[in-house]
Amino acid sequence: MGVSASREGVNLLGALTEYGETTVLACGGSFTGEVTIRFLEHLQAEFGEKLVVLLDQATYFTAGAVKDFAADEPIELVYFPTGSPDLNPTEEY
Repeated sequence: MGVSASREGVNLLGALTEYGETTVLACGGSFTGEVTIRFLEHLQAEFGEKLVVLLDQATYFTAGAVKDFAADEPIELVYFPTGSPDLNPTEEY
C-alpha cells in the first residue's frame, strides 16, 4: 500500500492573556505576514481592538505588512529577544 506524498496540514497560532484566557486560529498552508494579520484581526475580535501582543521574531511576525497593519490599529507589537523561548508563555504548551 502506497502513501501519498501530498498531505494537507493545519497550522495553529495561539494566544494567552494575562488572565489565562486562550484562543487559537487554525490556518492551512504556511505562516505568512498575511496569516499573522488575520491572527491579529482574530485577537481583536476575541479580546477587543486595543492590544499589546508579545511575539517572537519569526519572519511572519516581523513582516513589513504586519508592522504596517499594527501601526494603523490600536495594536502594540512587542518582540521577544532572539533565542529566548523561556520568555514566551505559549512555548510552555
